[in-house]
Amino acid sequence: MALFVFLNFLFFVIKFKGIFAYTLADYQSQFGDRISRAAAEMHLSLPLLTERFNTAMHFEQKEYLVTMVPLFALMAILLYLMQRRHFVQHLVFSLHFYSFFIVFLIVLPYIILIISWVMRIFSLQVAFFAGDDFLTGIILVVSFSYLLFAARRFYQSNWLVSAIKAAFLSFGVLLLIAYVFRLFLFFAVMHTITEI
Repeated sequence: MALFVFLNFLFFVIKFKGIFAYTLADYQSQFGDRISRAAAEMHLSLPLLTERFNTAMHFEQKEYLVTMVPLFALMAILLYLMQRRHFVQHLVFSLHFYSFFIVFLIVLPYIILIISWVMRIFSLQVAFFAGDDFLTGIILVVSFSYLLFAARRFYQSNWLVSAIKAAFLSFGVLLLIAYVFRLFLFFAVMHTITEI
């Protein structure tokens, strides 16, 4: 737990523009009416609301990553239901995974920089490595690799079972980040700026 809290603090203070760098424009197509209503209720122009939202998002986007830990633990409970473990045990597994995941997110921008630098040397296409498809792929591969060995060791399952469950957990991580966390952030930040 101490390691997780320290890594969360470290992740919070490091400036990182990556998968959590959401702006109001990213939500416009999905919540356009809600955004317009909020601007009208707060008597703000859309550009001013956008500025407030983006500033609040910059400070809060990393703060709420901790909410993913119990949700990931719930996924692990469902996958390992037959083992009849306590929620706390799954929570410990989840804390270990997210500690690793935070370290990965801290290192990821530097990995992308190195890859981009090598690609420029060989005059190859660089834009792909900054896109969402690359981030999605690398998150899946790294999550799966970690979870394969972690699940095998923690849950004492064979390689095949561990691989199948690691694949489900990896896709679960991606869904939690791409949908649940993204939506949660929108409503949390909107609530914050309407309370100001």
